Amino acid sequence: MHQPAIEILNLTKTFKLYSNQKDQLLDYILPFTAPRYRPFTALEPLSLDIPHGEVFGIIGKNGSGKSTLFKILASVMSPTNGSFTIHGKLTALLELSAGFNKDLNGIENLYYLGAIQGIRREEMEEKMEDIIRFAELGDYMYQPIRMYSSGMQSRLAFSMAVHVDPEILISDEVLSVGDVRFQQKCHRRIREMKEMGKTILLCTHNLGAVREFCDRALWLHEGKMMAIDNAKDVCDAYEPFMLLKTNQAV
Repeated sequence: MHQPAIEILNLTKTFKLYSNQKDQLLDYILPFTAPRYRPFTALEPLSLDIPHGEVFGIIGKNGSGKSTLFKILASVMSPTNGSFTIHGKLTALLELSAGFNKDLNGIENLYYLGAIQGIRREEMEEKMEDIIRFAELGDYMYQPIRMYSSGMQSRLAFSMAVHVDPEILISDEVLSVGDVRFQQKCHRRIREMKEMGKTILLCTHNLGAVREFCDRALWLHEGKMMAIDNAKDVCDAYEPFMLLKTNQAV
């Protein structure tokens, strides 16, 4: 039996919602008194395996738990209960401009982010030309990140993520990066990574992209698993549900 790329077992996440900062402070300094928060379950018990080489889509309306799941898998956030195991080198694109040092220029930030992710400077130097060419930022690579637009920061973050040779790529809305031409470029790169046998997790509202790229898909709704199956079938079930919800809201 082959070891999967990602193993998820009974993973849950519950947040503490406070009505004000005073209640949060009192809960911290008086932990044995009655709680002053309202629990909010963002992710109900979730178990699944994602095999190596699979492109796996996660869909659902805003607030369904998609980003919470990705942040847990990227070790940005801890689960409340359950466990997960990652088998392979993982790169995560959550908030595409997150992690940059605003005072460093584009090239300096690539070395900076690479060091944070445990990538040796020599390895970054080997990949630098490809990253710069893909990002298409020209002389802005030598300007501080604070001078970049959000789209320019996204280009740089995406370019680095797909060129550091991850075995597993987790991307939250990455297919909506930049203008239409750059989005098409991102699509081509994702397609290349799929052909290379990389494991890719895509979170997107673009059902066309899920149908095109993904082998299977998971539909989350208010933290619950609604369906998990081949990507086309899950998208076909999700579309009328969202149309009904939209019509009910009108």
